[in-house]
Amino acid sequence: MSSTPTRRGRGFLIGAGVVFVAAFLGWLVLRNQGGWGVELGMGTVLGWVTHGLALLVLLGGVALIARGTTRNEQPEPDHED
Repeated sequence: MSSTPTRRGRGFLIGAGVVFVAAFLGWLVLRNQGGWGVELGMGTVLGWVTHGLALLVLLGGVALIARGTTRNEQPEPDHED
């Protein structure tokens, strides 16, 4: 059985990756807004935790997009009949 995702699986991987990257960008916008800036600033523990989580979400999204857009085709073995 091949580990290469099907067309539907590739679409799901790319879509999920785009959602993760959009969530990261949304976090950046939210962090720079007036009301959330104090709680999510880098001077607080919560700010460092959310920053680390956001970076993991970004890396996960990029990895999903990469997995969905690259093909890992394995050559068929030679058959000697």
